[in-house]
Amino acid sequence: MVEHHVALCPTITAGAGPWPPANPNSPANQRKRESFKAALDAGVTIINGSDVGTFPHGDNARELEAMVAYGMQPTAALKSATSVAARVLHMENQIGSVKQGLFADLETFQRCGK
Repeated sequence: MVEHHVALCPTITAGAGPWPPANPNSPANQRKRESFKAALDAGVTIINGSDVGTFPHGDNARELEAMVAYGMQPTAALKSATSVAARVLHMENQIGSVKQGLFADLETFQRCGK
């Protein structure tokens, strides 16, 4: 993935039930953790996606929590959902940062109390 500049958009929490999982050491959760950590350690570009529909809209932050729980630095996790995702999608001139001229949904962010 690194060699071919392919980004990983993991779906750690999609279909996993509540987060954090009731049994974080289950075989399925262990495989997810190991796979994510291997990509992280290899330097694979990791972006955050929502997999909307597998859990209620507004609960998307749980994927970022999972990424951190599985070894990603908090700042890197935040960037995976903003500037890194924008760069991978070739949309960094439209989204991914809070700056004049770019789209940002700060109203929803504020309503969520974040």
